[in-house]
Amino acid sequence: MSSRFLLWDFGDTLVDQEWMLAAPDDVPEWTACWRDTVRGELADSWFRGDVTAADIADRMAGVTTMSPAAALTHMQDCCRHVRFFMGVLDLAQSTELRQAIVTINPDLFSQVLAPHFRLERDFEVVVTSWEERSLDKVQMCRTALSRLDPEAGPSDGMLIDNLADNVAAWQAAGGAGHTFGGQHGLPDLRAAVTAFAADPHT
Repeated sequence: MSSRFLLWDFGDTLVDQEWMLAAPDDVPEWTACWRDTVRGELADSWFRGDVTAADIADRMAGVTTMSPAAALTHMQDCCRHVRFFMGVLDLAQSTELRQAIVTINPDLFSQVLAPHFRLERDFEVVVTSWEERSLDKVQMCRTALSRLDPEAGPSDGMLIDNLADNVAAWQAAGGAGHTFGGQHGLPDLRAAVTAFAADPHT
C-alpha cells in the first residue's frame, strides 16, 4: 500500500492570512492602502511570479509616505510575524503522516517566511505558486505528491484547505480533502486526518 500524505494550504489554514496588513506605527494608512493596491490582477501576478516583492514595494511607496526600500523592509518584517493557528500546527507536528505545504504565495514566502519559521522541519515539501508560475491548486497538489513519492497518486493525498472550491477540485481529481472551517473546526479536522490515516480513500 502506498504511503499517505497531507497536503496543507497555508493562509487561513495553518496561519492567519492577514500578516501583510500590519501597519508601521508611523504609517497607519498602510493597511487600507495594501487592501486597495495589492489585489486582483496585481496580486495574481505576484503570486504567479510575474512581478516581485520589489515591484510591490514600489507600488506601495506610491500610495503611502514610505520609500520603496522602507516598504520592502516592512513587507519582509511582516513575514516574520505570522500568527500560526496553534491547534492546527500542533496537529501537523504530531501526525506520523508525511506532509507538504501547497500554497498560493509570492516570492517573500520562500525568501523570508519559510526560512524564518523553518517550515522544512515539519513539511518535507513546500510548493508555492510563484515558483510553479501557476495558481492551479490541483496541479500544485500533484507536484507535491510527485516530490514526496513519485509513485503516489491523487488518492494518496488529502488536501486541507480553507477554500471549499479548492478541496472540491482536488476531490474531483481523485484526491481526498477536508475544508478547514477555522479554529472551531479543529475537532472535525482531527477526525478527518485520523480517518484518512486509517483509510486513504476515506
